[in-house]
Amino acid sequence: MLATREILRGERILAEQALLTLPPLPADMIHVKHFLSEGVIMNGRETVNTVFNSLPEDTKAVLRGLVHRNRTVLSIVAKNCFTHEKRTEQGILVTVVRVYNEISRINHSCQANAVVAWNERLQQGTVHALKNIPSGAEILVNYTADVTGSLRTGALRRASLEKHYDFGCTCSACRRVATRGRSGPNRDDDDRRRRAKVIYDQLFFEVNVREEQPDEGVEDIRLGQIALLDQYINLLKEIGLHELQVNAFEARAQYHEQGAHLAKLGIAQDADAQGNGPGEYTHTRRALEDWRRKLWTETRLYGQDHPDTQETARIVTDCESLLARLPSPQTPFGFP
Repeated sequence: MLATREILRGERILAEQALLTLPPLPADMIHVKHFLSEGVIMNGRETVNTVFNSLPEDTKAVLRGLVHRNRTVLSIVAKNCFTHEKRTEQGILVTVVRVYNEISRINHSCQANAVVAWNERLQQGTVHALKNIPSGAEILVNYTADVTGSLRTGALRRASLEKHYDFGCTCSACRRVATRGRSGPNRDDDDRRRRAKVIYDQLFFEVNVREEQPDEGVEDIRLGQIALLDQYINLLKEIGLHELQVNAFEARAQYHEQGAHLAKLGIAQDADAQGNGPGEYTHTRRALEDWRRKLWTETRLYGQDHPDTQETARIVTDCESLLARLPSPQTPFGFP
């Protein structure tokens, strides 16, 4: 797919309904698409055929026109689907597999200039520009956008793409570069991804923000996690993995909110003598900065009408209201 005009960063390129949607799968099923292609989960072949056979004939014809290794319906779905996570009414996290007409025809790059998302409110898949795309340039998305796929080395990503999609990636992150007169892997990019994966494995994204009786050492853990998140976010920026920054900004915001709570208890390192005031204000302001970063990123990845973006906007508003009620370091206690 080529850009017919200049597309600005954050602009919505495309929104369309799915041609085919499979029943939800467990969200902890690693590499759903890959297992699906081998027909080893939830009777994959039978499930796909049942859903396909229930579709109108014109939709079946469009699906048959998508790229695939052979003529089986399972191959068509496995090679062209995108997966998105959502929570059921019971609060269970599941993965939904969908195939589209236009979105599924967009080619891959490990350094993509666009991103695919599912908008539950619109009931459509969307594509947004990750950077400015000049007229005539190819629009590219990342088929391995999850943490496990994106933080592998170029050799491992190429091997996975060749196995499951029948092509080897030749993007700048994967392309072999000259090193001392010899052709070799893109070591700088590989090194950044390895370091990011090592840090990711040390991160705790579930934060108990307002624990009434914090365990001993909780402040050291909090500060250590923030330091790791700073390194992780910087590496993601260098690599160009914008999608992974969303959860990192949220985690850092929650650690700052935890800091505000600990300051109130007199535990945070920069709490004042009374255990509140400037310490609580400072941490809340830092949290607000990261919530705003998350909102800025989500708006450009998903659009303002996406439920996640709207929820983050609500959190930003609440955080702004809280900050306005707290005494700042420049405001004497007891005065507005």
